[in-house]
Amino acid sequence: MRYYVGGVNGAGKSAFLNKLLTERPDWNIVHSSISLMEYLSISGNYQALRAMPRTEVNDYFATFISELLQRSDGATDLVVDAHFLNLVHGKTYETISGDWISKFGAMVLITATADEILRRIDLDSGTRDRSLFNMGLSEQERYQVLNQYLVATRLYCERLASRYKIPLIVLTNTDGQLDKTVTNFLSADRQLRQV
Repeated sequence: MRYYVGGVNGAGKSAFLNKLLTERPDWNIVHSSISLMEYLSISGNYQALRAMPRTEVNDYFATFISELLQRSDGATDLVVDAHFLNLVHGKTYETISGDWISKFGAMVLITATADEILRRIDLDSGTRDRSLFNMGLSEQERYQVLNQYLVATRLYCERLASRYKIPLIVLTNTDGQLDKTVTNFLSADRQLRQV
């Protein structure tokens, strides 16, 4: 099975995927931002990636994903960790161009409340430069931007799922309930494999 896992920054994709890997250690989990930067020979340089024109990044990403899918033998389950939309300095950008998303068995949207996500972002602000918001925004303004990003991401996922006839699994990753989130995903995985 091939899964495209996305969600807004701070929704808990990394925690979810790390936990999933303990449950399914034989699955191939690809962290797309890290892998794309390696592919572009700018390893670890998020600033360089963010500075590139969005259409150029999307074209490189489409090529990278297409090559990844071609190399995937189908015998190993593949999980691509990515975003459906990116939020950079308060602006939202689509990340999916072309029809390569149709080659995945399902899309997985990891979500949480805006309050939980803002708390997570603030907690890791000393270790991660997410560059989500413009400087100087109040807490309420940040909340509004993030909430719009959450809604836009959900609607975008629903449109993609409908357009390409791909199952969409929506998982709410509530603080303190990571095990439940993974269990819900594995249950959905079992159901998809029975179809």
